[in-house]
Amino acid sequence: MIKHHLYVLVWAFLCAYQLMSCRNVNGKQATIPKAVRKSTVKRNNITFIMGDDKGEPNPFYSEAYRYYAINDTEINQTISNSCRSLKEIMDYLSNSNPSNGLPWGVINIVVHGNAWTGLGIPVFKGEKRADSKTLKNAIQQQELTPLHDSIADSKTKIIIHACGLGKNTKFIESIKTAFGGPLTDMERPDILSSENFILYQSGIKTDDYSATLRLKAKPWYAFHKTSYRPADFVLSKQLNKKYPGESIKFRDALSRKTGSETGDTFHRSFSIPVSWTVLYQDKESRPDISSKEKQSLWIKNQKDLLKKIEEIGIPFEYFNWNINKIRHFSKDGKSEYPAIKAIAECTVICVLEVL
Repeated sequence: MIKHHLYVLVWAFLCAYQLMSCRNVNGKQATIPKAVRKSTVKRNNITFIMGDDKGEPNPFYSEAYRYYAINDTEINQTISNSCRSLKEIMDYLSNSNPSNGLPWGVINIVVHGNAWTGLGIPVFKGEKRADSKTLKNAIQQQELTPLHDSIADSKTKIIIHACGLGKNTKFIESIKTAFGGPLTDMERPDILSSENFILYQSGIKTDDYSATLRLKAKPWYAFHKTSYRPADFVLSKQLNKKYPGESIKFRDALSRKTGSETGDTFHRSFSIPVSWTVLYQDKESRPDISSKEKQSLWIKNQKDLLKKIEEIGIPFEYFNWNINKIRHFSKDGKSEYPAIKAIAECTVICVLEVL
């Protein structure tokens, strides 16, 4: 009998222990292993606002700052507006370990950019804007150190909020290598950038308050020589020819500059500049460019320049050229060379539909 009671007591103890350690029936709390608890800790996010508007008609950066300041109010959110280059972003991240000991969750980079000329910021502060070539050179020269896995890993998303930058897949791959290392690194972060436009703008004002909206808009592109904008019906013909079968009314959209509701159509524009300088040994060897015909001949002889235009992907005839003889000085200012400098500029008309 004593032995029988002993079995009953042991059985009751085991049942009670199981109930205490696995209270997960009917929605009750269960005991969670430490490894599982750590994985459920929410990662920190950070947003980089990469510029100032400087009186521009499109307050892109100030509206973006308002948007993230109002909408991302959790304690694990950080906003930085002090960086002005890709290197500064990488240095900031490397020197600012998240407080929870985990790699970053989402890294937002809000920056002007497009599919043709890359980002509106440089790789290194004070240099020209970051494009496929400048970023590739920095990687090859090992001037950029990829982020450590403790800072950004395979679960980290780096989202570049720009205008159609995702269309330039070659540039996006270069950014992946710069931030995360080679393709063979299984822990490198994911880089995302939309082929659509990302817009930040004030919404409808109510009770003296206007919320900032973050909009996605599908783009259609037309081109013209800078300072020589054709009439809207000419641009609409170009668009209809380039995008046959589209239901959007291009000419109607060209008459508006803003939109905020789904289905709204309007347009924006920006310029694509190309600068090219050729040095000569002396003034005698520098060609005569005194007429339009001679300037055209000089351009045709610049094979690398023509290749650069071709790589941009905009037809040559949409560029307006300004070609002049100049004196070119070396970086130390000690040497002077006779040179010819060409500046080509194309204006991109973007017809947009809010998604």
